[in-house]
Amino acid sequence: MARSKDLEQQNANIQSQLRAQLQAQLQEWQQQRVALGEDPNDWNAFREHLATIGAPEATIGAPEEQFEDFRMEEPSTQAARSA
Repeated sequence: MARSKDLEQQNANIQSQLRAQLQAQLQEWQQQRVALGEDPNDWNAFREHLATIGAPEATIGAPEEQFEDFRMEEPSTQAARSA
């Protein structure tokens, strides 16, 4: 299995590419959760989803500084911004 150091030597942009891919997967998953009336910010459920689709592990836990970047805004906040 390749190590992140090895991957970064082969592709200096690997971290930003993986982060963009993870963010796209998360946004799609969150939209599906909202449509089903489920919590779109349940990090553990998202990690389970990644495991189900065979994606690499996002993180061991949900570090607040990283997870906050991915937290979906509450509908009331979105509505206030567009008003």
